[in-house]
Amino acid sequence: MTIVQRLMLLVGAAIVSLLALTGINYVQMHKVYETTNFGNINVVPSIQALNRVALEFGRLRVRTYRHVLFNNPEEMATLDKQILQGQGALEKALKDYEALIADDEDRRLLEAERATLAEYEKGNYAILTASRSNRTEEARDLLNKATPLAQKMNKQLEEHMKYNEDLGNKVASEGASAQASATYISMGILVAAGVILGLLSLTTIRSITARIADANQMAGRIAAGDLSAAPARASAHDEIGVLLG
Repeated sequence: MTIVQRLMLLVGAAIVSLLALTGINYVQMHKVYETTNFGNINVVPSIQALNRVALEFGRLRVRTYRHVLFNNPEEMATLDKQILQGQGALEKALKDYEALIADDEDRRLLEAERATLAEYEKGNYAILTASRSNRTEEARDLLNKATPLAQKMNKQLEEHMKYNEDLGNKVASEGASAQASATYISMGILVAAGVILGLLSLTTIRSITARIADANQMAGRIAAGDLSAAPARASAHDEIGVLLG
């Protein structure tokens, strides 16, 4: 192998090492970004959406209680309108959450909340019907019967938010692991590249210096008139070997 080929191999090894390090760093950093950014694009919006559901559900319950307490037709009409608007806002909040579903368990929790809400709204319709007809005692009894269902809905929302919090913690842990993995891989590539480049450099330097030493010795013998000895490395096929030959 000629000196030029050795130097080209050395430069090529350095370039390949840099490209490999850059490529692996890009892949690993992209993985770290995706895992850590999941909290911003999914976990936080999911909890915010569930908070909106909980807020609208609480407003629905309060307005229903007020509807039963007040016997003023005008007040009832206003509350009917607010309850209708609140139910629409509640359905919209649940619909918006669909775009944030992370997995099958997340979907199952959402469907369970929808089922509970549908059951609650069915009972709530009976409460409002009795209230509009001034059957106050019946409406209050129905309110009491609806309380466990409302508590179930609130508990489901709390568990769903807790699920998203746990999911966020899991993703954050995966991001930290990916970052550590990226660091270790980068260090491994740097060490391996350093060893390979060091060995190539050492081999090239020793080969060149040894041949130059032979050339100096031969030049000295020729200058002294000694043409009898052939150099040990004259048979090499690199540039200095050709010169020695």
